[in-house]
Amino acid sequence: MDENIDLTPKNDVIFKKLFGDQRHPKFLIALLNAILKPESPIKKVTIKNPELTPEFVGQKGVRLDVLAETEDSHMINVEIQKKDEKNMRNRVPFNAAKVLVAEATQGQEYQNMKKVTTINIINFKLFDSDNYWNKFFLMNPETGEKLTDLLAIHFFELPKVHGPSIDEPVTFWLEFIKDPEAQQVKGDYKWNCIYDELKQHYDDIVADPEVRELIRVRDKAERDYNSAILQARMDGEEIAKKKFEKEQAKAQKKFEKEREKAEVKAQKALEKAEAKAHQEKIESAKQMLKDGMSENLVIKYSGLSMEEL
Repeated sequence: MDENIDLTPKNDVIFKKLFGDQRHPKFLIALLNAILKPESPIKKVTIKNPELTPEFVGQKGVRLDVLAETEDSHMINVEIQKKDEKNMRNRVPFNAAKVLVAEATQGQEYQNMKKVTTINIINFKLFDSDNYWNKFFLMNPETGEKLTDLLAIHFFELPKVHGPSIDEPVTFWLEFIKDPEAQQVKGDYKWNCIYDELKQHYDDIVADPEVRELIRVRDKAERDYNSAILQARMDGEEIAKKKFEKEQAKAQKKFEKEREKAEVKAQKALEKAEAKAHQEKIESAKQMLKDGMSENLVIKYSGLSMEEL
């Protein structure tokens, strides 16, 4: 494998090739049976167009990873998400609702609408619990009564999965998606009869030069995009810094100007006060001399000098 690219099924290109190819539906069927555990096992699926175009101008379109329909018209969307983009809690129900609406036909009775299930396999922790598998339905949280079975959402958090388990066959698939070359996957495959064929199919996918080139191009585009965003952020920070420094210098200049004005005003007030106080001393000294006080006592009590007296 190339050192600089991720060739595990966590990469959405590999994931789609592995589970979204109508020529090899058995792998998707086995995965869905392991997760949904239907009373009658799924035997056939039809891979649908994963791109849901908006019906009206201004509407948001959706591009899914794998969208399939079972024999009983159950719509199932399977998503792989490698990086936490901080939008899963809102994006997933939006996508599920888009599938539900896209499959509704004009004049169709509500009771005949197709059931939609979204399966999200994520390579990061999203929920606080230790459970690797979290299921969500439309239901009353107080009574537990379901409103409808039309929508169901499953989350599988790969970091919380620790080894394949015979009791939970889905863990084999999750560990395989994490790393098909992991020793514990190879060592515990014996109870899963599909492993050999699955591994061969995976090896064929990652050996395909076109697949590798597509992944390289996608990775480069993502790196270039992230680099452009980082550069734009740095440029923005530099512009903001220069603006701040300019505003700071302007404010400092204004402050110094106001301080100079205040100092001049204070100095004038001080000089006026001192002149007033001196004049009061003179008037007081005059009164003391008029009252017959000796010059020495007048100097002592008035604070004036002999020359001033």
